[in-house]
Amino acid sequence: MRGRSKQILIGIVVVIVGLGLAYALALARSKARLRAAYAALKQDGRPMRAADVIPAAIPDTENAAPLYQKAARLLKEQPAPKNKHLLEHLAGLASSYVGGTLEPEERVEFDQVMAQEVVVSALATLEEALQRPACRFDHDYDNGLYADVRAAQATHPLMRRRQDEFRPSDLRDLARLYEARTWREVEAGRASQAWGRVQRQFKCAEALSGQPVLSGHFPRFSIVRDLCRLMRRLCEVAPPDEENYQRLEALLKDQSDVASLVSAADAERLLRGQWLFSLPSDRLYEALQQDGLFPSPEGVPEAFSRFGFRLATFRPRFIAAHAAYLEMMRRGAQMLEGPYFPRGSQTDQTFSSLAGHSLLTNRLAPMLQFEKEFHCDMVAQVQLTRAGLALLRYRQTHGTFPDVLDALNLEDLVDPFAEAPLHYRAEEAGFVVYSVGEDQQDNGGTPRQRRTTSDPRYKTPDYDLIWRFPRATDPAAGGDTQEKSAISG
Repeated sequence: MRGRSKQILIGIVVVIVGLGLAYALALARSKARLRAAYAALKQDGRPMRAADVIPAAIPDTENAAPLYQKAARLLKEQPAPKNKHLLEHLAGLASSYVGGTLEPEERVEFDQVMAQEVVVSALATLEEALQRPACRFDHDYDNGLYADVRAAQATHPLMRRRQDEFRPSDLRDLARLYEARTWREVEAGRASQAWGRVQRQFKCAEALSGQPVLSGHFPRFSIVRDLCRLMRRLCEVAPPDEENYQRLEALLKDQSDVASLVSAADAERLLRGQWLFSLPSDRLYEALQQDGLFPSPEGVPEAFSRFGFRLATFRPRFIAAHAAYLEMMRRGAQMLEGPYFPRGSQTDQTFSSLAGHSLLTNRLAPMLQFEKEFHCDMVAQVQLTRAGLALLRYRQTHGTFPDVLDALNLEDLVDPFAEAPLHYRAEEAGFVVYSVGEDQQDNGGTPRQRRTTSDPRYKTPDYDLIWRFPRATDPAAGGDTQEKSAISG
């Protein structure tokens, strides 16, 4: 019996030693991988300290951010139909108004609401903000960027949407109200003043470009695309004179730079990812729960959910997940700086596979592929607008449109989806200039068609991103209808 007990004890010791060695080996391999991930980031020249990506402080008298927030708050405090706040509701009407799709009864409502004292006050505040030279929104840089959002959400779920929390999309909505005022200048016969307003509105996009949060870039892309749509409609009334054209060309050309998006990805890694990976397991669990990244399955006791999370963050696996996250963000920065690739391509699959089987990496890594796609879409709209404005200036000088775009002498006029020149053809009354779009196929300048059915089997016909001048008035032919669906989404 004693011999039997001795054998059992020896077996237990062997198992414990074996498990200890396996744990030590797994831990060593994970730490080596983490060191390699840090070394690769450093070799690529990526910023390595949080202080490197936090925007410099701006004097209050020069900072436009408080005024943007004030203007948004004034309108978000007012209720509107369909459980919306006034800013969101009015921005939707403004977008339809500028796009030329506002119904007569909606136009009456829009005019009445725009005349309300609170709207006039908010727009005056926005105008003041556009006069300030810089913009810096405050974030909780010591607590993962979004701690202020989590606090507001925890105390009152509706506060984030309606009042207290300023979101980047609020600035996009404010920009749409400003567009509406610009188009009113056009309707009043003041096209020259309208072109000046267009230039000032680029400040809204600039305000988001320098922020160290990726969530601000989707609204920025939308602001720029909306401006492109506005400029194209304004060209139908009165193309810009030489002075306005030169200013707009400089502003548009700056929008194609991907540097601010890459910088935001670096900031996401340093200010959010690194902060989360530095938290103790329980605190990390709570932070991810508050962000909705690790929700507890319905009906599962909290204790079981926490136990599952502890398994997912077992030390060697946790360190390996950290390493995978860093490698994914490093490769993500390279991907943002590189050429476009479509969803489902080998490049897309390779990038997605970097997360491996790590639950944490999959949950924490931002969707950089979508950022890349939407950035390319915005750049394509910018390039089309640059080309079209230059074509109109060329006609004003030479009396006709050129045979090829090379005659415009524009630098970096490239289709971002194809890394090739834009397509162009002169027509009897105008021109068509287009990008091949996300499918990377030349569809002959076919505009995107408006979806007319909710059938999930419906497949949108192949299309290109185009500017046709003058615009088609038949919705079936695309024209402004396709432009609105492609640009304002």
